[in-house]
Amino acid sequence: MATEKKKGGRDPILYIGTYVFTWISGLIVFLVKKDDKNMRFHAMQAIMLGVVITAISIVGGYAYGALYSVGGILELILWVYGLYVGYSASKGEDIMMPVIGEYAKKYSK
Repeated sequence: MATEKKKGGRDPILYIGTYVFTWISGLIVFLVKKDDKNMRFHAMQAIMLGVVITAISIVGGYAYGALYSVGGILELILWVYGLYVGYSASKGEDIMMPVIGEYAKKYSK
């Protein structure tokens, strides 16, 4: 049984799911949805968000103490923001993330 689409013909599970595992789910959607430019944009944005979160995690892993806890909080905030972007996209409102949004738009074509 296919999932029902909300207004605007967008599947909320697919859009939100793209941001759940960031670069992994983004890469899967990017490779599968070759005909949907909007979905590819959000997939690329999720990939880039995942790279940023991973970089913060690596830097936080090497630096001990307060930086690690701040890095962990920042990772959580970025991940929740990604879920919010996916939710907004499923409602028809496309949000371009600061900094990585322009790159995602450029490389998703």
